[in-house]
Amino acid sequence: MSNLSKEIHNDSVSLLTKLWSDRYLLDLSTLKSEPTNFFELIECASPEGRAKTVAFVKRLLKLDCEWGVAKTNALFNAQSVSLLNTNQMAETIQFVYEKALDIYQQEPSPVSALTVVMPDKLSITFEQLLTTLRQQHTLASDPRSIGFISTQIYYTSRLLLDQLSRSEQILLNPYFKFLEEQVCIPFQRVCIAAANLEPDSPSLTIVQQLLPACHDIAKTVYRRAVKLYTRHQSRRGTLSHPGVKASAIRDLEMMQGYLWLCILENNFTAVEQELIPLCVLVFPSVQVTWELVQQMLEMLMDEVLASVEPDLKPILRSSALRMQYLFSEIEKKAS
Repeated sequence: MSNLSKEIHNDSVSLLTKLWSDRYLLDLSTLKSEPTNFFELIECASPEGRAKTVAFVKRLLKLDCEWGVAKTNALFNAQSVSLLNTNQMAETIQFVYEKALDIYQQEPSPVSALTVVMPDKLSITFEQLLTTLRQQHTLASDPRSIGFISTQIYYTSRLLLDQLSRSEQILLNPYFKFLEEQVCIPFQRVCIAAANLEPDSPSLTIVQQLLPACHDIAKTVYRRAVKLYTRHQSRRGTLSHPGVKASAIRDLEMMQGYLWLCILENNFTAVEQELIPLCVLVFPSVQVTWELVQQMLEMLMDEVLASVEPDLKPILRSSALRMQYLFSEIEKKAS
């Protein structure tokens, strides 16, 4: 077991992990109510079905990982070319996917496949892999690698899933989603910070209330932004473009993850040294205006404040204002 995994075992962390696990419930909403579709899902979830899916996906991996790197470099234009060795990046990402597929194939029964993917097993496996991935392509302390790696995983996952049946997509998507989020959302560090606090800490209580609402908060902010910025055009398209929607919601969830970390650590070092440098590099590269970033952050902080109990709002408001101030300083320096 990794050193990180040893550090974060207590009741508070167990609760956070349980709340976080709900993100990886299988999404059955895309299945129609016909019994044949459910039977197909059960068949795909069987040991034989999993083995068939894994064998097929592994045949696609090399080419799709290379395409994922190429699409990422094209999206970020020339800025990323000097940072990435594309062949090595594709090989490492391919290895990460192979590990995810191995875990998927080892699930003990179709019943477990239809409930939830627990992050514990995956996080232990990918902790060192993803650290190595960052180190291979930038300095370990350089936060810019997060944007490139998470974007490449997003593209590679979409390429792979598009070639699978609906049932296979439903079963594999939580694993691929976990990979992307493991790179950009600092959940393990949130757990380490939580383990250092008393169970009745207000900061810990705030995070426990915010964490399960994370995705809904992000979706609400995204919908508000679409209405306000109908003409905003990035390199990938308008805010309503499916790819832009996915990345916007992911970025809003990432910002919340960094907010939780700063609340628990009682400092904003992670935002100043990691999140803001990442945003400064990535958003201009894809032609997302800083005005939009700041407006979405303001809306995000409004939704976050509305999601906690009244007695906790003063503590959270202080952190929200600090985060907005740090982002506003970036625009002042650029002007």
